Amino acid sequence: MAVENLDKQTFTDAISELADQIRIMEQKYTLKVDDTILQHFHEQQKNINRTKSSMKKLAKQKPEIKLSAPNFKVRKKLS
Repeated sequence: MAVENLDKQTFTDAISELADQIRIMEQKYTLKVDDTILQHFHEQQKNINRTKSSMKKLAKQKPEIKLSAPNFKVRKKLS
């Protein structure tokens, strides 16, 4: 069947089916990316908590070491 012989409805149905497939692929990709980001976030959160715990233990064992929280300055985004 040549392209010239396709009727409008067949062409419309084919395009609609392709659009649906692309939408489903996009949703799967988005979910996978979101899941990966969430996993990395939780890993980093565990590392932060582990580091905080280690710092507290160190501060108890060695009171002469003064540990303070970092002072992160937030800069305004230039637009």
